[in-house]
Amino acid sequence: MKDESNSAIAYSLQGLVLLVGIALLIASYRLNWGIRAWISGIFFINLFVQTVLLSLARIQGFWQPFLQNIWVNIAMIASVVILLLAVVAIALLHGLGILRN
Repeated sequence: MKDESNSAIAYSLQGLVLLVGIALLIASYRLNWGIRAWISGIFFINLFVQTVLLSLARIQGFWQPFLQNIWVNIAMIASVVILLLAVVAIALLHGLGILRN
């Protein structure tokens, strides 16, 4: 029972992360929130994809050997770090007045 409730919470959080990412992309386009909202939306969608892939890594089958490769793991970590640095850099550039929307 505990595993079922934990997985329900995990799936709910994954869905929430995806919805936040999509909402930021839509806000960037519809409300003219600019590149900050767009790159943040991409960051959240990337987190969603990675959590889904990590969930699949526990299941025997096609994805498991791929996801247990050290280079794939390094690439997954690097993508999160690069996107996070992009979010910070864009926020700093906007805060300094160098970047407009």
